Amino acid sequence: MVLNIDSDAAYLVAPGATSRVAGYFQLNSAQRSNSHVNAAILVECKTLRHVVASSAEAESAGLFHNAQRAVPIRYMQSQLGHPQPPTPMKTDNETTNNFIHNNVMQKRSKSWDMRYYWLRDQHNQNNFDFYWDKSENNHGDYWTKHFPAIYHRFIRATYVLDEKTCEQN
Repeated sequence: MVLNIDSDAAYLVAPGATSRVAGYFQLNSAQRSNSHVNAAILVECKTLRHVVASSAEAESAGLFHNAQRAVPIRYMQSQLGHPQPPTPMKTDNETTNNFIHNNVMQKRSKSWDMRYYWLRDQHNQNNFDFYWDKSENNHGDYWTKHFPAIYHRFIRATYVLDEKTCEQN
């Protein structure tokens, strides 16, 4: 049972020019599982208290928040006899992914919150495996954006287990 996390953020969508972050935590039998979506063990939604300067910084804040939430879950799973490989964390922002993998150089380091360097340290210590994937494959995306009602009806079966779904399985 490997913990998989899809992380997402929406820049300046909440009142007061704040951003929203979300994480979709699920247990899978394999790492980086995009083909099968298990029911979430935790869906984390939060409005950031601090103002971020860009969408990339909002995505980094989302990864930071979700990784912080994942640390006790990883520990609990290892204590239950399920040792954890590096926890795969999916993001749909290339700048954030490149920042964590140290592929970009910042021009103004003061604008980027220093706490996000913790993500880079965790990646280097093999506690987390941060990777990029398309937004359509990110299950954290649903919880951060405003969608019309028709989209909610279309996607509901992915996230809500109802009697019809149970009967089919």
